[in-house]
Amino acid sequence: MNLRKLREKTGLNQNEFWSRIGVSQSSGSRLENENRDLSEPLRRLIIIAYGEPKESRQVIEQIRQ
Repeated sequence: MNLRKLREKTGLNQNEFWSRIGVSQSSGSRLENENRDLSEPLRRLIIIAYGEPKESRQVIEQIRQ
């Protein structure tokens, strides 16, 4: 998941993008630049907040189960 491209696609700046899921701008910037694996909870939050509707629904269903 390329976080920078995803953020740019939304048209949001780093502060707006990351604050919507409870991540500070500085932490979000590190995540975008360091290209490391995301924790599963953070990956799910990003998909729910910014993913395609079908993908978001699938993640929500997985969490419910």
